Amino acid sequence: ADTLKAILENKINQSDLTPEDKQSMIDSLRELPADAIKHLTTKLLDECVDNLPGAMTVIGTWLSSF
Repeated sequence: ADTLKAILENKINQSDLTPEDKQSMIDSLRELPADAIKHLTTKLLDECVDNLPGAMTVIGTWLSSF
């Protein structure tokens, strides 16, 4: 759960949100229990699968960097 929180926090910090919105989201994220992080991760994966063509490009790019 801590690793997923760190990944999500990093992505929030990289977003175009205002600093106040970023901090609000990060504060909320840090308070989530492990079960909620698991559910959020499942939802994110569902979204990824729903947008599979774009996700496949990202996955392919990431894998080719190794």
